[in-house]
Amino acid sequence: MEEYVKELIKNEKRVDGRKLDEFRKIEVEVGLIEKAEGSAIVSFGNTKVMAGIKMNVGQPFEDTPKEGILIVNAEFSPIAHEKFEPGPPGEDAIELNS
Repeated sequence: MEEYVKELIKNEKRVDGRKLDEFRKIEVEVGLIEKAEGSAIVSFGNTKVMAGIKMNVGQPFEDTPKEGILIVNAEFSPIAHEKFEPGPPGEDAIELNS
């Protein structure tokens, strides 16, 4: 593998055949999740990332009456990689949310 990578670099190519200065095709589709305040799917070549935003106005905590909070959640789909499993958030999702 190391020799293969060195040969690609020497020939100024990437594994997928692109030149070093060529970008993957990028596509953005927005407004796909009806129940979200915002959503998008971004495609980079064969890689797709989906994001959705939900917002909710709530009561501030008693000890910080003039401050709000922001909660971030990430879910990794089991179809994306064999490492991801359905169910409660795994260690990677918890780390990303911190």
